[in-house]
Amino acid sequence: AGNVVEQPVEPSPGDLAAALGDLPQLGGAAATDYTVYTKRDVTLRRGEKAIITLFTRKIKYSHVYRWSPPNRMEHALVLHNATDTPWTTGPCLALSEERPLSEDLLHYTPKGGRSELPVTTAINIAHEKSERETDRKLKAYSPRHDISYDLVTLEGKLQLRNFERRETRIVITNPVPGKTIETSDGGAISVDPHKLKLLERCGSVGWTVTLKAGEEKTLRYTYERYVPSH
Repeated sequence: AGNVVEQPVEPSPGDLAAALGDLPQLGGAAATDYTVYTKRDVTLRRGEKAIITLFTRKIKYSHVYRWSPPNRMEHALVLHNATDTPWTTGPCLALSEERPLSEDLLHYTPKGGRSELPVTTAINIAHEKSERETDRKLKAYSPRHDISYDLVTLEGKLQLRNFERRETRIVITNPVPGKTIETSDGGAISVDPHKLKLLERCGSVGWTVTLKAGEEKTLRYTYERYVPSH
């Protein structure tokens, strides 16, 4: 205790820049998660109201169709933000030759990002799903002498036809109530990690396909599932 030396603290605030050292610095509002739009030289008399255009930009857009059976296929506009500012969340109205096309909520979109604006149900893309049993192994699983399950193999088929006048991109997420063992056209297999028990296994198969005007496509998949024996 006799070797302790007390060093009084300087009463002055000191050099803030030296205290911060090499800590990262924010370069302004655009460098944060908080976006501020500024409009200068605006004057309002008391009681007046005004609608102000913050900015006008030409943007690139594309179309995407999403299908998750048994739901109907949905059509959305993909808005590409190549402007110099983020887009904040707010209502969005899409017009086609001055006619309303869609109105929905446009979510926050950073610079260089993309967002989707729902349009309507896709009526110009014919789509149908069907399944059939191709094999059955009787009493393949018997956890008890009085309980048994058959292992059933099923083949699924998704049929598509494009009646649009343009090429279309379709994103498909097809739920599968079992274990997928084979897909066509590079279908991506995924499983539900919360349902891995033998009798609860499920997952999905995903495709992204592009159809030319008038083109037809058939996607196939095969899966197995256990069902109670009769």
